[in-house]
Amino acid sequence: MTKKLIIPFAFFLQSLYAPAQVQKIVKILNREIQKEVKAQQQDSANYYGEKFELIKPYSIKDSLEGKHKILILETRKKDSYKNVYYTVKQQVELSKVKAIVKDINIIFTTEPNASKVTETDENGKEENYNGDLFFLNLSHEKKNEKLADELIHAFKKAGYSIRKDYWYD
Repeated sequence: MTKKLIIPFAFFLQSLYAPAQVQKIVKILNREIQKEVKAQQQDSANYYGEKFELIKPYSIKDSLEGKHKILILETRKKDSYKNVYYTVKQQVELSKVKAIVKDINIIFTTEPNASKVTETDENGKEENYNGDLFFLNLSHEKKNEKLADELIHAFKKAGYSIRKDYWYD
């Protein structure tokens, strides 16, 4: 009898605990992107990576039906070839993130076409595309594999399973 009560109670506790853990993912990502922005500002000439402005930091919203948590990041970048600025809004359901990798930039790999990107130029022209990469815009810090472990742990506590694949500075 007690075993029958413990399992549903455990799931109930997880449902109460998971939203706080989703916010932990956002907190980690925002801590790291603030470090990235600071690195760009303090040593712009030697900053290694694509420069960007943070328009809206990482946030989570519920999907339309309320079943999924969607991670969002909005940045502004400069197209050096055309000499224009554009806004990049990335979105991905947390449940569709499969791994974290680093090949100069830290990236979430996702299910096929799960990462949604909207690029809007200065004139308001939008371009939308889907893919399997969600760029975290984190490239400055080196020897930071512990960040992958911290995010994997936060995802697990929020009820999602992701793995760490390759990690190259």
